[in-house]
Amino acid sequence: MTGFGTGIDLKILESLHRLPSSSPVLKRHPALAGFVGTHALPVAGSAPRDPLFSGTIYFAQVTFNTSGGTLVVANADMTTIVAYAQHAIVPISEYAAAQYGPNTVSVSSTILRSIVSVPSGAFTDADLQGWISAIASDNTLPTNSCIYVICPSGISAHEIGANAGYHSFANIPYVVAGVYATELTLADASDVYAMVISHEMAEMIVDPNVDGQNPEVCDPCDLNC
Repeated sequence: MTGFGTGIDLKILESLHRLPSSSPVLKRHPALAGFVGTHALPVAGSAPRDPLFSGTIYFAQVTFNTSGGTLVVANADMTTIVAYAQHAIVPISEYAAAQYGPNTVSVSSTILRSIVSVPSGAFTDADLQGWISAIASDNTLPTNSCIYVICPSGISAHEIGANAGYHSFANIPYVVAGVYATELTLADASDVYAMVISHEMAEMIVDPNVDGQNPEVCDPCDLNC
């Protein structure tokens, strides 16, 4: 088997960045050995190119007015989510610092509130970015802020489900996730919200600009893989 039409075994190409030009593996490929001897090949790494997020994460309790009624995460559940995030952010920030670079992150106790109209019960990312900008402006948030929107059951959008969501960037970083269970507990023994809260905070901290410069962490060790 040869890789990429080179006539060289794919296994050799896979390890080429670790082989010296004098390696016996390259004896049959003198031109390649010469190239390795005169060129420093790039190695895989996890170092980010842009700074990590440093700032404050604010959770947003959004009231969704639909044609079938009003949908909103209960106050008690929002309080539990914020309390969990304040605990979880400590090891998450330490993990991100150890693996990728310095960051200083806190989770605000203040829950931001907003009311939006979604007659069909569904919204797009463009809708969400408009809401994020409005919430940030209405609350005079600094640019080193992140808004984390929690969607209740009955609201649908691309990549949002129960205990699932995504992070992106508008005028500031934002996260959106679905939490469809109710009467949440801090321990979350039933695993209905803690995973997505932790997962997306970690991803946002490492890759706040979502511009392809920093690695997308967490996904290789989660359920989607």
